[in-house]
Amino acid sequence: MKLGIKFTLLLLLFVQMVQSQTIINGQAYTFDDQDLDGWTSENLSPNNFGNWQWSENGKASGGTYWNGRDSIRSTSLGGAAVYDSDGLFSAGIGNASLPVEVVLNSPVLNFQGEPNVYLKFNQYFRNYQTDTRVEVSVDNGMTWTIFNVNDNVNQNVETSSGDYKVIDISTPAGGVGEVRVRFVFSGDYYFWILDDVEFWDGYPYPQTFPAYVGDSLVAFNVAYEVDESAWPYVPNEIVVQFKEGVLEVEKEVLRDSFGVVFYESCVCDRLELWRLGDDVFSGGDTLSDFGGTIGILERVKGTQSPPIIDGSDFNRLNINELKDSVIVPNQKLQSIPPNATTPANDAVLIAILDTGIDYDHPSFDDFIALNNDDLGNNIDDDNNCQIDDPVGWNFVNDNNNVFDNHGHGTHVAGIIQNNLINYNFDNCEIKIIPYKTHNYQGIGDLFAVTCATYQALEDSVSIINDSWGFYGDSSIILSNAIDTVSNYDILVISASGNDTINLNDVQQYPACYGANNIITVGAHDTAFIDINFYDTIISPFSNYSPNYVDILAPGSNILSTLPGNMMGNKNGTSMATPAVAAVAGIYYCSGISNFLEVKDSLINCSKKNNDLSSEALDGNILYFDASCLTSVGNIDIGEDFKYVVYPNPVQERIFIFPKQTMNDVKIELVNMSGFTIFQKKIKNWDKQSIEEIDLNGIPSGIYFMKIQYNSYIWSNKIIKI
Repeated sequence: MKLGIKFTLLLLLFVQMVQSQTIINGQAYTFDDQDLDGWTSENLSPNNFGNWQWSENGKASGGTYWNGRDSIRSTSLGGAAVYDSDGLFSAGIGNASLPVEVVLNSPVLNFQGEPNVYLKFNQYFRNYQTDTRVEVSVDNGMTWTIFNVNDNVNQNVETSSGDYKVIDISTPAGGVGEVRVRFVFSGDYYFWILDDVEFWDGYPYPQTFPAYVGDSLVAFNVAYEVDESAWPYVPNEIVVQFKEGVLEVEKEVLRDSFGVVFYESCVCDRLELWRLGDDVFSGGDTLSDFGGTIGILERVKGTQSPPIIDGSDFNRLNINELKDSVIVPNQKLQSIPPNATTPANDAVLIAILDTGIDYDHPSFDDFIALNNDDLGNNIDDDNNCQIDDPVGWNFVNDNNNVFDNHGHGTHVAGIIQNNLINYNFDNCEIKIIPYKTHNYQGIGDLFAVTCATYQALEDSVSIINDSWGFYGDSSIILSNAIDTVSNYDILVISASGNDTINLNDVQQYPACYGANNIITVGAHDTAFIDINFYDTIISPFSNYSPNYVDILAPGSNILSTLPGNMMGNKNGTSMATPAVAAVAGIYYCSGISNFLEVKDSLINCSKKNNDLSSEALDGNILYFDASCLTSVGNIDIGEDFKYVVYPNPVQERIFIFPKQTMNDVKIELVNMSGFTIFQKKIKNWDKQSIEEIDLNGIPSGIYFMKIQYNSYIWSNKIIKI
């Protein structure tokens, strides 16, 4: 007991007080009324190009380019202030060839006695050739201090519909009695939507960051609190990691000193989840005068931790795809899923930490790894820290049934499976191990994902697919786990996130850890430029940064498997991440056993797009070519062109014939989502023997024709009008 008392007294010295911020004068401009809460529009253009308008539904749907987008996502919902350049031009107001400059002026604002003033607003912005600015005047509009907004939003790119901006306008507005603020749209096309404009006396951490996370948790009736960075965590729960060799009696003393009312451990006691009683969090004499979980955590983590603890943290929530699904409880398995088969000794295993998998889906036949652990004998047959776990583990319900009652995990698994089929790489066997770390709403927590990371080590996986994340504190608990698995050549493929955030400004984890065994993946899309050219662009939702994002992969409108023997499309960096995981598996299969070499191969074999160098390292775009696995000395440069392709647009067919006889050739037609829509294998392809691909019934768009022969893959772009 002496250890617990000493530790508690020591940590009392390091409590940090969290200051709260408030809205100045209690005024929030929600634009729910047609008068725009007293804000007025002014057109500074030489001709009439319209004005800012009130939109009852938060949309800028007046023009041809809106294309059914969703309303701006803001806390107040309802109305919004909109400058719909596209809609005005479509209505014949103004000249689309001339730029506009239209401002939205605030009422006169009073910040006397407020030295710190932060402007906070929600926005939805799509750019063509436009500058957006916030301007502040303290001399009745004689001069304006300019704050640029959206400098990182490139041409034909848009923010997320729930983008959130905070600007420190303390200089010049702090302490001033008459202040004017205006939003300036300067240029042309497409739209700028504003809502929930507020002025705060300190940095206005939202209820959560991003705000929609908290909104969803409230809607789902999920209890949570937020930390200093406004990221949610499970109330009254802390994840603790003890050092190796700590005796159980020492652990029990420490638990008692913190009023732990319940705890559980995972993966042979690598981690513990503590649940503390409500009285511990109520303040008062028990721990501190300040109360709250933040104070509790300050007593547990950091340099003040006792020597028996390696790290501790809130049980932080993390998300992949928030979804208000119907609960379908996962009961223990009664039989082994038929699609699971025992992997070969040299098989490469990919762990998917997600919502589970529909292991009955026919697409996964012989694709799920079967552990050597019988059902029903209550014995850890394969010595991997889990009892009766033939197919992965459910860390949400703590049982052996990983069935997907959400859909996200099944979709991710299908992308890996389909990409492996498309690449047709047969050097070794690749299988997945599903770990259910996220529930039926797409919500996981720190304890579940960290336990699953350690479980991947016990199950001898080579790759971990993390299509999820959280903002805020980086968490030493998860960081320790990722560092640990790096010692066993395990590569972690992580999604960069879907909030159109520059990760230089706000980090998401695990994507932004500095560990050298992490590959962070953003999503790319295809933009129509003209009838003959499509360009690769970053997906409008993808987080970005050349300092954190290693590579971009297809993430828009990706078709893959869904529970119930179904298929469907999803968008997200979650969809881009498994595409990279599949290629990483192939590199491991090629004989590379060191994760650094696999990572280098992925980066070096990628395509480079200088136009995307501000979004990802060197503008790297995922690209797989079997010749990348062959040393330069073994490549016969003289055999680059072995066939001729010519189209017949009238018949909607493509004809191909070889310039020499080839054996064991594979021809595929692949869409932009990476899915094969035509495939043919030719045992003996004689010179001048014509093969054809029928394009009738195939939707208009861009496709790639791939021809594989020996260790070579040739690719031709096909555009069907």
